[in-house]
Amino acid sequence: MRLKDKVVLVAGAGDNMGRWIPVLFAQEGAKQVLLSRNAEAVKETARLVDLAGGENRVLVGDATQPEVIERAISEVQAAFGGLDIVVNLVGGHYRPYLVGVDELPLEQWDKAVTNTLRPLYLLTRAAQPLLAERGGGVILHIGSAVTTRQSGNPAYGAVKDGLIGFTRNTARRLWPLNIRVNHISAGRIWQEYDDLKATPVTEGGLARYGTGVDVAYAALYLCSDEASWVTGADLTVDGGDDVQGLPLERTDD
Repeated sequence: MRLKDKVVLVAGAGDNMGRWIPVLFAQEGAKQVLLSRNAEAVKETARLVDLAGGENRVLVGDATQPEVIERAISEVQAAFGGLDIVVNLVGGHYRPYLVGVDELPLEQWDKAVTNTLRPLYLLTRAAQPLLAERGGGVILHIGSAVTTRQSGNPAYGAVKDGLIGFTRNTARRLWPLNIRVNHISAGRIWQEYDDLKATPVTEGGLARYGTGVDVAYAALYLCSDEASWVTGADLTVDGGDDVQGLPLERTDD
């Protein structure tokens, strides 16, 4: 097992990528605290993690609030005695129909900034001491690929670019502590995945939309010892949209 007995905090453990990363990590032996503000979604994630044989705790709360992050860190310590890996999937606000700044309400801008960048800061600040106590660890942020960032509204593009800037800056600063900080640029993860277990998706090849499992396997690599010399990296998982220079027409059949 590639994550046997590793302790993982997953923020944004609701559905899609936020569901299948915890399920795959459970299959690989991780112990996890699952945080989401969507109670029903995170309970379903926990059910699938249980089926995969993974030990977990569920915490319902808003990751933009310092007290919620503090509770998550306390839960990690109380339940598992330490922390090895943080996976941050908090975000949203794609809304491509808000095309330009002139059409973008200030409220929408503020929500995108708060919901995406504030948890980034809070999670990293709270997790750093626990990861350092273990002699190092991993912080992984899940963002959006270039063409996806460009097709979203300006607020979405700005905060997703911000994820990468924060990743690279903190990777440099946490290097002396042996804490690796990486980022996944996910494409359009729009194809449903409804199995009870995370397994590689090969049917449909590059022509299909992505699934949460596609991102989960990339996350597994970056969080495992196989990537022990990888930090400050941005791994694109988008089925080739970026190399084509535009979002491709795809099928989810």
